[in-house]
Amino acid sequence: MFGIPSNVLPLFLAGFVVIIFGLRGFLHHKKVKSPLVLYYAWSGLLFGFSGIFYSLPFALTNSDIVLKITVTIADILYM
Repeated sequence: MFGIPSNVLPLFLAGFVVIIFGLRGFLHHKKVKSPLVLYYAWSGLLFGFSGIFYSLPFALTNSDIVLKITVTIADILYM
């Protein structure tokens, strides 16, 4: 393998779970109409996608350019 960091799998699974949490938040927001639920849904989606962008490229490629681009995208989504 490429020498994959040990935190790739837990971060990928956490990102996937938080994306599901965010999508459920959007569905729940339609029923409740609470702005707090909408904030949690958006933060869940952004954090979930940043976790995916942090973890998945390290498992798939060894290219420095691809890793720099995806980590930059993940940093932007994490903010």
